[in-house]
Amino acid sequence: MRLTCLPVVLLVLVARIATFAAAGAPTTRPISGPEDQPLLFHLPGIGGHRLPDITLTRGLLAGGLEAEIYIYDWTGDDEGLNALTNTHRHAQQSGIVAGKLAEVARRQPQRRIILTSHSGGAGIAAWALERLPPDVQVDTWLMIAPAVSPDFDLSRALA
Repeated sequence: MRLTCLPVVLLVLVARIATFAAAGAPTTRPISGPEDQPLLFHLPGIGGHRLPDITLTRGLLAGGLEAEIYIYDWTGDDEGLNALTNTHRHAQQSGIVAGKLAEVARRQPQRRIILTSHSGGAGIAAWALERLPPDVQVDTWLMIAPAVSPDFDLSRALA
């Protein structure tokens, strides 16, 4: 019985180490791709920039999406439940995301913008989309396992 459990324990341990190794700070590099290349702007979940985010974006590229990838880790030092419950941070970070999206849309009006969000990042995405000026829109919004209440009204974000 002990020997059959050991491979599972090792697999879980390796997965946890890989997840922590993939963690990164918020993206600070500029969004600089050409106007004819789509921008994939990704918001991770409450764990911050982790292996699932890297796997998602690598998979999209491997599947043929030719886009500039920009992962914005909105969690900062508030990873986990702190990121989920920090409403001040939600307001601040959704404003930053809205600003980045608006800046790209205005600087490169023909550029396709794809917004992806995982778990708690979907809430930040929804609030950011609500804050966009009327002349700015994203082309696609993909929510992956969104941590958004079923009662949350998305009509303003989808407008």
